[in-house]
Amino acid sequence: MLTILQEAYNEQHKKGGRKAKISPESKLVITLNYYREYRSQFHIAQDFGITESAVCKAIKWVEGILINHKDFALPGKKALWQDNNLETVLIDATEIPIERPKKAKATVLRQKETSYLKSTNCC
Repeated sequence: MLTILQEAYNEQHKKGGRKAKISPESKLVITLNYYREYRSQFHIAQDFGITESAVCKAIKWVEGILINHKDFALPGKKALWQDNNLETVLIDATEIPIERPKKAKATVLRQKETSYLKSTNCC
């Protein structure tokens, strides 16, 4: 992977231009940290002493280079269909009602409320 990234970096900078602050090796390490350890870009940026947007750009750059390289290319649809032996699987998906208890009338038990009046012996 590193040689692929080095070649891509040299191809982009063969006419000259400003050198990148992050080397292709560091970009690869950043990308592998991001995918393997599932760390946030903020924490990776803190470790490398760069901004969060620089981490995002590095990951996107490495992804783009590796996706477009022939060593990481997946076979096309035609190749997948040629080597594929199709099997038929039938699944019974009929709907069956779920047995659950019927809704019963709510039985509410109330206590007879008794009112208590103060007995006042007045007058």
